[in-house]
Amino acid sequence: MSVPLAAFGMLAMSVVAGCATTVDPCSTAGIDRRVSSTLSDFARENRADLNEVKRAVAYFDGETVLGTMRIAQAVSALRRVASGFDDDVVPELQAISQQCGTAGNMREIFVDFLRDEGFNSRVLEWVEDFRFDFEA
Repeated sequence: MSVPLAAFGMLAMSVVAGCATTVDPCSTAGIDRRVSSTLSDFARENRADLNEVKRAVAYFDGETVLGTMRIAQAVSALRRVASGFDDDVVPELQAISQQCGTAGNMREIFVDFLRDEGFNSRVLEWVEDFRFDFEA
């Protein structure tokens, strides 16, 4: 009987130790972790559209029918990504903001997200031309 009690004691100690390392959800590290998780999930769910926009970059200067089609597809993909960001990410970020008393410019977060996803300055300038507004 002493073996299960010893195992339970070890388990209880590890649980208590785990609680000691829990990050305050409203600390800088906690907010960063929550935002990063939200954006990672969003990127994974929207990978096809993000890649569509990336593929179109090669055609920004071209004046071919294929280039025009790629750019048109990229515009649609970018609008879907922005719409998904507005529908899925913005409410989560607003909830974090309300809980923690912080504020963030959703448009800047969107542009930073795209930058972190590897989009170059030409795409980011292109995004600026769309004038997405995520503040509801």
